[in-house]
Amino acid sequence: MMTDLPIPADRRILNTLQALTGVRIGEACGRRWRDSDRETPGLGAIHVWSQYDDRPLKTGRASHQKARFVP
Repeated sequence: MMTDLPIPADRRILNTLQALTGVRIGEACGRRWRDSDRETPGLGAIHVWSQYDDRPLKTGRASHQKARFVP
């Protein structure tokens, strides 16, 4: 699913993002390059603050605690 060439490149990237970070499909679809944090030591992190179409995350926590950094 990540390296099979018959699968379109955009799908392979989405599959890889989900497999390596553990984010949900809506969260992965909402990510942009500006969400990457290269200042984090090591490999960096992705700031997960919304899902597709900039909709708020679906979690049971308070709205200010929903955003998170995923290594």
